[in-house]
This record gives sequence, structure tokens and C-alpha cells, in this order.
Amino acid sequence: MAKTYKYKAFISYSHKDKKWGDWLHKNLETFKVPKNLVGKQSLFYNYLPHKLIPIFRDREELSTSSELGKMIDDALTNSSHLIVICSPRSAKSQWVNQEVLQFKRMGKANRILCLIVDGEPFGADKTDLGMEECFPQAIKYKLGSDGNLSASPAEPIAGDARIGKDEKENALLKLIAGLLGIGFDQLKQREAIRKRQRLIFFNTISLSLLTLMTALTIWAFAQRKEADSQKELALESKRSAELARDEAFEQKKIADLANEKAKQENYYNQIGLADAKIREGNYESAQNLLWGTDPKLRHWEWGRLLNNSNQSILTIAFKHSVSKSEFSADGKYAVVIGNGPDIGFIDMLNGVQLESHSFASNNLRVLASSPINNQFASAGKNGMVYLWECPTGKIIRTFDALVEGAVTLSDLAFSKDGKFLAVGATDGKIRIWSLESGKIFRLIDSSPLEIHSLTFLSDDHIVAGYNQGLITSFNFKSGQQLKSLEFEKKHHNSMVEDLELSPSGKILAAAHHYDIQLIEVESFEVTKKMPHTSWVWSCDYSSNGEIIATGCQDGSINLWDTTKSDQLHTIHGHSMAVGSVNFFPKGKGVMSSSNDGTLNAWQLDSKKADQKFGIRGGLKSTAITKDKKIALTVANSISLIDLEYNS
Repeated sequence: MAKTYKYKAFISYSHKDKKWGDWLHKNLETFKVPKNLVGKQSLFYNYLPHKLIPIFRDREELSTSSELGKMIDDALTNSSHLIVICSPRSAKSQWVNQEVLQFKRMGKANRILCLIVDGEPFGADKTDLGMEECFPQAIKYKLGSDGNLSASPAEPIAGDARIGKDEKENALLKLIAGLLGIGFDQLKQREAIRKRQRLIFFNTISLSLLTLMTALTIWAFAQRKEADSQKELALESKRSAELARDEAFEQKKIADLANEKAKQENYYNQIGLADAKIREGNYESAQNLLWGTDPKLRHWEWGRLLNNSNQSILTIAFKHSVSKSEFSADGKYAVVIGNGPDIGFIDMLNGVQLESHSFASNNLRVLASSPINNQFASAGKNGMVYLWECPTGKIIRTFDALVEGAVTLSDLAFSKDGKFLAVGATDGKIRIWSLESGKIFRLIDSSPLEIHSLTFLSDDHIVAGYNQGLITSFNFKSGQQLKSLEFEKKHHNSMVEDLELSPSGKILAAAHHYDIQLIEVESFEVTKKMPHTSWVWSCDYSSNGEIIATGCQDGSINLWDTTKSDQLHTIHGHSMAVGSVNFFPKGKGVMSSSNDGTLNAWQLDSKKADQKFGIRGGLKSTAITKDKKIALTVANSISLIDLEYNS
């Protein structure tokens, strides 16, 4: 019965032949014994294995030891065969020679196999040919009875991997046949059969893949053809839809032209009737007719008739609708900005436009007036703030707010002593300049929320209103945040629309969503709330602080008792939102302006309009001079009204 060994073979080689050692080791351990041979008996095996593993590999020569190491000795003992990679390098290696000699002394000389990779077998005996020996001495000779090499030559079993000899494939098969103990021809025949079977298998797979790819190509072509057909049908449907749409558009265009013609005829009929009513002295009927016209059709004739029918003392027309206005401290001059890039300076006493400036790249948005002199500040989309002198209309200074991206300057405010100018922006920052030095005095990074309103509480305190219902006060001279108050969020963008300080300076009114919140300045707590049924856009205190007037989105004006928080009156005098409310001198009445294009004056003890003024276009802003004698209304034109005469 054949002995079983731990290793199928021991590979012995010079470290200079490591490349051959790697190749041989890999090919031996990956070789699969043919299936019809596995399990059969051979010279060295009772049952041939599936694979020749493991193989022991002497990776390096022992350079210092005088004897083979114990590991090498054990490996030789437990190896079925010894394979020697033969080359001039291994022929000169004492360690390869000792491994062969040791293996022979174990009685396994018939299990030594050689792989010739370089040099010449028995080349030392052919010196006349100049060939180098490839066999170590222990390979060339048999052992004597004393266990040493004799003079009797041996007959090594070798596979010759050299070009022109067995070459690598056959040399490998010879070694494997020797390891298995079977004939080379038998193994080569089996290997050839296996290669043919493998080739047939791969050819079958390739043919199957080719057939599949052909089928997929045919299917894809059919799908593409179907898709093209569907696309053509879709294009045809689209063309039909476009033709139907064009026809419908033409029909609508004809109908629109007819409708427009009817509107124009109706407009001119109303203009003619209004002109007749003015000649009769029936101004109220004339105004009703004029305001009943289509706003898109109104032109200079409409404005002339409206001016003749109302009681404003002067009307000045501008190229752009006017959105903001402010009065000088002495009440003699006004500055206006519109939805366009223009800023205009008005002589209030004579009703004359003094100066006008245009900023092509800077749409002006906010405006403020100094409380102590005839100076104004304006700001626009480009982040620049301009300080103006009135009545000359000259720019005194410019300030760069250094805003970036979509940040917009949202409000301006002068300090009570007129020494500082504050600018609020949608980036949540308050920029404060010293007007004496012209330099930035303080930058307050107050909140990530957008600022919508600003006002000074004193010479060193400022308060800001934000979206999301937040109000915060600061000592702007130190930059310290003082107090903060957050209203209940009733809307995704519940901004604080307006902030007004009471005449006493003790109460701050905040217009927020559907409420007026009264805040005690000292404690910064809400003391009273005035609930509304519509969004509150604006508010104003009477001169004695006892009444608050509010303007709402539904067109109503609401009068409130600040002491009891009772609603005194609700006046439904407008068809659109009330943008601003202002009290008359001594609290006798209140004036309201609306996007419906009207400015109304109301008595506090009546729900009926005491005076009614028709203003061309939707009113954007209204302001009253410091002496409470003249009102400026801003729409597509500016109207000056003598309030003292009309109150």
C-alpha cells in the first residue's frame, strides 16, 4: 500500500530562478487531474487525487547555516517527490545539491524529477562545446552503499522547458505524470481531450451569446421601429393640437379686440359724461364716473378731469408711479421716489419740482428724512445709500452697505438727534453710520431673519421688526442686544409691517399680521392687543396718543382707544388695501390712502368721509408735514392737499 505524504512535492531551486519557481508552483497547484483518472491506483497513489496540493517550496537558500534547517529537513521527509529546477545557477548551489542528496539518502531517489530551464544536462562533460552544466552533482550520480555519491552515473527523469525541446507545456505535463505515477502519453491524451471539451464548451457558450445578441438586436430594432412610429404619431398629434391652439388663439384675439373696442367706447362715454358733470358743478358724480373707468385706459385727459373734480390744491405728474415720500423737517420740501430709478425734490409751498435724478442701475426702494434738518436718505437695490440736501438736490455723501446676492435694503431711519443713520436689510443686519464722520459706526448682525421695519426709541436705542413676527431692541452705540419679543406665528411669512412710537415715547405699536400689538418700551412686554379681521398694513398715533388708526388689506380703517383697547369705529371706505393712515392736526380727523386710488379724510366721530379726494392711480404712500397743514399723497402723481383748509 502506497505511503501517504503531507506534501505532493518539494520544489528545490536557486533563488536566482525564483521566476521559474513561481511559475511551476502556480501551475502545479492549479492543475486539475482529469476526472476519469481521479480515484484510480497508480505507482505512487492508491487513489489519484483531484489536485496536487499542497506543494512545498524552498523559497530562499540558507546563506549562513552549515546544515539544512529543521523545517527543510521535515519538509523533505514529508514530501512524496522532489522537483529540482535545473539551471547553471542551481548546479552551483550547495543547498540545492544538499537537498537532492538528503532526499536520496531517505530512499526516494526514484521520486526525484527535474525541470531543465537553462544550461545543458551533463554539460560539464562537454567542455569542448562550451556548455554550462545544469544538473547539480547529486542529480548526476547514484548513492553508494556508504550513503555518499558514487562514480556511477544516474539517469534523471526530466522535463525540458527549453525552446526547441519539450517546451513549457509538455515539460509541465511530464513532471505532473511523474508526480502522479502514470504515463506521460496517457496524461497528455487526457489533457488533449479536456482541452477539446473546453474549446467545445466555450464555442457553445460563444454561439449561444451570439444567438442571444442577435435576438436582442432584432428585438431592439423592432422596438426602435415601434418607438419611431409612436413618435411620428405623437408629432402628428402635436401638430394637430398646435393648429387647433393657433385657431383658438386667433378666435380669442378677435374676441379680445372686440372686447377692447367695447371697453374703449364705454371709457370715452364715461369721460364725456364726467366732463359734462364737471361743467354742471356736480363734482361727486364726475368722480364716481372717473373712478368707474378701466384703470388701463386712463390717460392725461382722465387726470385733467379728475384734477378739476377734486379739491387737491395741486397735482404734479411723474413718468413713474411714486412709491415713497418724505417731508423735510421744516415742512417746506418733499422728496419722492417711485417704482423706477428716479428721485424728485418738490417745493411744497409753490408746488414746483426743483430737482430730479435718475439712477439707471439702482431701483430706489426706501426713503427717510432727518428730524433736525433738510436732509434725506435713500437706498436702492445696488446696496448704495445716498444722503441728499434739500432743496438743492445735491448728494452730500454716499454709503456702501456692502450687501451681496439677493439681499435688499428694506428700511431707513434717522436717530432722534439726527447724528446717525440706520439701514435695515433682508440679511438681518443693521448698518449704522455716523453722519458727522461719514464712517460706519456699528454693524449689528442682529438675526438671520429679514428686517422689514426700523425706528429709533431714543438717541441710543433702536428697534427692528423682522419677518416671523420678531422684534428686537439694541443699544446701537455699544452694539448690545437689549430685549427681544416674538409674536405668535400665524402665517408662514408673518412680518412686522410697521413700527410707530407713541408721542410719550413709552409705548411701541407694532403692525403684525391681523393684530396691533402695544409694547411697553421699558419692559418690552405686550400690554395690549388689538385684533383685526384683516391684515394690518399701517398704523399711526393721534397727537395726544389716545387713539390709534390702522389701515388694513380689506380696505377698512379702524380707530382704537389706546387706554381701553376698545374699537371705536370701523370705516369701510375703500375697495382695496389701505397703505397708510395719518392723523389730522389736534386729532380732529384721520386721512387714509388706498391702492384703489383714493385719499379720504374722515371725522373721528363719524363713519362717513368728511372730505374725499380722488387721486389718480393706486396710492402708495401718504405723509403730513410737521406743522400738520399740508399732506402729500403719492400715486402715479403727487397731490398736495391743504389739510387746515379741509379739516
